[in-house]
Amino acid sequence: MVLAFGINRFALKRSAFRDDYCLSCRKRRMSEQIRFFAVMHLFWIPLVPLGFWKRWHCNVCGEDPHRQVGPRRSMKMIGIIVLALIALAGWVTPPEGEIYTFIWGMRIVATVLFLLTVRSIRRHPKEPTLKQRLAELSPMDRTDCPFCGASLVVSPGGSVCSGCGIKAL
Repeated sequence: MVLAFGINRFALKRSAFRDDYCLSCRKRRMSEQIRFFAVMHLFWIPLVPLGFWKRWHCNVCGEDPHRQVGPRRSMKMIGIIVLALIALAGWVTPPEGEIYTFIWGMRIVATVLFLLTVRSIRRHPKEPTLKQRLAELSPMDRTDCPFCGASLVVSPGGSVCSGCGIKAL
């Protein structure tokens, strides 16, 4: 039986925008904060209200600007250790009987994957962290709202759009 289960988002509304660094685009981008009401559903029948949530989205790609894309260097290191153990087990085990081809396959495949992963780590560029990239961003110098074009009013809590009420962070 197929179970249609998930989360519906209602009352989506822009609540803020900011200059940001998007890890998916690998560039400086503007991101917007979307506020919504989340409800857990079963067969599209709302069951459990989860409350109001806020999520940031890149204006160009639509992804979370601070979500890490691609494998991290630490995960590659764990992969090297696992592949090294598998290759070592293959080379230590004598290939006898019915598992002869399996052992040789394990030896060759694990060793090749180990070497390719080592090569990948050596070529993995050392990039600045997200914190360093965000520190490089200059303060936002906008005087108008990018969504409605109205002017931004400066207040003690930050700038707010006079037309649509969106905060500029």
